[in-house]
Amino acid sequence: MLEPIYAENVIVGVIHKKQFQWYVTDRELWYLDYVKFAQAFENEGDLAVDEYIEPERKGMEILGSENAGLFLKRIESYKGDAATLLKLFEDKIESGEEEDVLDFIPSFFFDGERRFYLFNSF
Repeated sequence: MLEPIYAENVIVGVIHKKQFQWYVTDRELWYLDYVKFAQAFENEGDLAVDEYIEPERKGMEILGSENAGLFLKRIESYKGDAATLLKLFEDKIESGEEEDVLDFIPSFFFDGERRFYLFNSF
């Protein structure tokens, strides 16, 4: 599991097929529509858009209910559990790095149906 780092490696809650799971991933994995993302870069003259698409998202430029299962399988190594996240949080507090507690605020919630909820902004 990646260590949460505010606005970089984000904590995401996902519910899929009535199962809840935490993930700690690079935030770019959660762009719902890489087509629009790519268009924004192309509008600025950057034609090397493919290099910005995360490998876990190749072939899934739009994330939604039809491919959520495949996406979650691809990011299985990023799964986190509440006990591990809590331990990392407690270690951060005990070390005196209290300013880093923002790392542990969940950033997003994704329900597998292309509904995406933002908990905090960066």
